[in-house]
Amino acid sequence: LLSAGSGITPLMAIAEDLHARGQASRVTFVHSCRTRDDLIFAARLEELARQWLAFDLRLHFSAASGRLNGASLAPLLQELGYCPALVCGPRGLV
Repeated sequence: LLSAGSGITPLMAIAEDLHARGQASRVTFVHSCRTRDDLIFAARLEELARQWLAFDLRLHFSAASGRLNGASLAPLLQELGYCPALVCGPRGLV
């Protein structure tokens, strides 16, 4: 799952559904926003990361690290290998 800004909303619903169904294989959720204060669903994401062993939360704060792009995502994509992805966010991300 890859989102930026308010694009987190539909992917959060998918993450919640996977969690409710007991998804045991790894679910990596990468989200980008300007700062930690801008993180929508912050408390719930942190709760999922604590409770759900398969949930791999990766947060990217663009104010400190710049916007997500192919170069910044390359190491993660290399690590994950081929896998299905759902993406929601601004045109520059998608």
